[in-house]
Order: sequence, then C-alpha cells, then structure tokens
Amino acid sequence: MAIPDFRRYYVGQTASGFGDSLTPLAIAFAVLDLTGSPIDLGIVVLSTRLPVIVLTLLGGAIGDRFSRRTVMLLADLIRFAAHGGTAALLLTGTAQVWMLVVLQLVAGAGSAFFNPAAVGLIASLAGQERLQAANSLISMSRSAASILALGAAGALVALVGPGWAVLIDALTFLVSAAFLYRLPPAAAADHPQSGGGLLASIGGGLAEVGRRSWLWVGSVTSRSRTCW
Repeated sequence: MAIPDFRRYYVGQTASGFGDSLTPLAIAFAVLDLTGSPIDLGIVVLSTRLPVIVLTLLGGAIGDRFSRRTVMLLADLIRFAAHGGTAALLLTGTAQVWMLVVLQLVAGAGSAFFNPAAVGLIASLAGQERLQAANSLISMSRSAASILALGAAGALVALVGPGWAVLIDALTFLVSAAFLYRLPPAAAADHPQSGGGLLASIGGGLAEVGRRSWLWVGSVTSRSRTCW
C-alpha cells in the first residue's frame, strides 16, 4: 500500500506482532518451571485477558476523546515496562508467580487502551477507501509473524531461556512506539469526539455490545495483540 505514513505504522506493528507471539510460550514455560502448577499457569493466562475484557470500552472512550497516536504511544511504553520487568525477573531468577500476574495485568491494561485506538488510527492513515485492504494486510502480516515466532520462541526457550524471548517482545514495543512517534500529527489526525461524557460513551458502548452478541463473544475469545 503506497501510503508512507501507513507503511510506518505497518512496519512497527509487524515487528511488535512478531514479539507478541514469542511471549505466550515463554511465559507458559516460565510459570511451569517456577511451580509446575497448571493452576498457576491458568491464573497468569487469565491475568493477560481480564484487563482486555474489563477495560476495552474505557479504552475506546479514551481513544475517542484524545489523540489516538498519543494513547497508543503511552500504551506501548506501559507494555514495554511490563514485559521488560517480566524479562528482568526471569533473567535474574527472582520471578514469583504473583509478580508475573501483576505485570501481565499491567500489560493487558495497555492492550485494552491500544487496540481500540488502533482501529481509528488505521482508518485515518489508510482512508476509508483503502481501509479494508489495510486491515487485510495487517491481518496477514500478523498471521505470518505468529507462525515464524512460534518456532523462534521454542528455540529461544530451549537455548537461552524464556526471559530472553520476553525481552525481545518488550523491545518490539519500543519499535512500535518509535514508528508511531514518526507519524506526523496531520497524518494521525483522528477528530476525537468532544460531545457527551466519558460515562455516556461507555454506556453507549455497552448498549452496542448488548445488541450484538457476536461482538461480546468476539471480545472474550479473540486474541488481542499482546495476549494469549
């Protein structure tokens, strides 16, 4: 797609998508290595999904009122810190399950704010006439990156340990943030909403979800960018 600003976004998100696909396998092996408990693993997995389920409507409302690029930049930095902290704990051998749970909750909260804002930003960058093609391109790239990352994650876990895989994922959030930062404000203009209150927007979102059963089922079962 011959749109320079969209290409910048696309490259950053492709790199970050590859990193995200490293983390689930790495965290799973890390938790099992720590305790060997399937229950502990289930708790850590839930901690990555719960913030997305609970906070996505709030994230969408925030993205409608403030610069989506700014929201996404902050979310990337939050997730870099959360995954970087996780990697540091694993690499130093000081990780405990409760620590991993807290950090994954933080990372999941970042995703809950990033994902809704990304939907609007893609539309701003690609334009409505190219939106379907842009979404298809991003989806195909994520699928290809996930396939490549599965093999890379297995090799990293086996050869150097899960902490290095998580560290690579953390660094890809900086890559994503760098490409977002390079977007000119005019290209990322998204015309945030100004009318109505935040609670009213959340209530409206809940009403829309209630009227569309496929939407809430998809919210629960779909795989977000940084989750399982």
